[in-house]
Amino acid sequence: MLSKSIATNTVKEISNLVNKHINMMNVDGIIIASSNPERIGQTHWGAEKIIAENLDELYITNEDISDIQISSNQFVQTGLNLPLIIRGETAGVIGITGEYDEVSQIGYIIKKMAEILLEDQIKNQQLTADKRKFESFINNYLNTRSFNFSKSLSLKAKELKFDLNNYYFIAILSIVDSSEILNEISYKQEIDNYLQNQIRHLINKSIIVQKENDWLVLIPEDDISEDKLENKLTYFIKVLCDKFYQEYSLKITFGVSSLINNKISPFENLEQAEFALFYSKMNQEPLTFYDNLGIANIIFYFPENVKRGFLTEFYKGLAEQDIEDYIELFKTYFKYEGSITEIAESMFIHSNTVQYRLNKFSKLTGTDIRKPSQAHLFYIAILLEKEKIYRQKLNQDSFSFTD
Repeated sequence: MLSKSIATNTVKEISNLVNKHINMMNVDGIIIASSNPERIGQTHWGAEKIIAENLDELYITNEDISDIQISSNQFVQTGLNLPLIIRGETAGVIGITGEYDEVSQIGYIIKKMAEILLEDQIKNQQLTADKRKFESFINNYLNTRSFNFSKSLSLKAKELKFDLNNYYFIAILSIVDSSEILNEISYKQEIDNYLQNQIRHLINKSIIVQKENDWLVLIPEDDISEDKLENKLTYFIKVLCDKFYQEYSLKITFGVSSLINNKISPFENLEQAEFALFYSKMNQEPLTFYDNLGIANIIFYFPENVKRGFLTEFYKGLAEQDIEDYIELFKTYFKYEGSITEIAESMFIHSNTVQYRLNKFSKLTGTDIRKPSQAHLFYIAILLEKEKIYRQKLNQDSFSFTD
């Protein structure tokens, strides 16, 4: 079936090359594209006749016009009409207005050009439809919370030759601050093509699907070791980061699900990759593995009210500015493993001032970062405060993925 959009693009391409009025009709004889927009939607007598009688060509002369208009009550012009043959079947008709001596010389060239352009566009349209169909399937697969797949999903997997018995690691690639450039379709397609080629070259049998401005990469378990996969991903991301920044001035960040245990539902696998990606963006890192999140992959699942309650209780009685100053102190404390001298040098203050501030916080709140039994509370507070600030920056209402 010849679509209006494909016909319009084809007529536009040809009209830019030849100085002739061109109509393109579907198999019902209706003009669906024309260099004269007023003709669109009208019935084309010549196209109807070619389709009905399976003609190889039809030229309408000046002498024919009067009789045709009386018998059909249709607007008719002189010109050559030729069937468009796509994949062995008549897909429509192309009409070139003009005297026979003019249009007969270029008519078959225009017909061939149109057929080539149409076939190429139909092929691309089919590829796009197949891609969307597969992306829709992958989206349904990744929203499955168990390995008891529905009958419809199993049938679709069989049709698409997707192995539901395989286990996958999931990586999510996101382009940072990409909204403007990715609104340009040509750039988006170029980036997508590059990613598809590079990832498949690096990681055999991987599956890549685009989801808005992110790309999901499903990596089959096969026999690849955890260390080898981690090294491959790390190398690939370095290469990708360099290329994107050089060519597009874009930064890339990755989040990768657990490489230790992927014997979990597709939904849980995706959730892990999303958590890792969130921390990559928050920390402005090119890559975060879920397995390296440490305590963060536990507190990330805390509901919003628990997170807020913890921070409120932890900083109880402190002003907002004081909280910011203490967070900076605690970050520096962990960075230098509690060395008062190094903390003081880094913050350009006296070591006695460091001790004074730590003592003051302990007195006000009852918690002391210097006590091993309480140090983890400070680390959690830093993570939650950082997450809260980042979410505020993103203008997100929710403080948690789980609420």
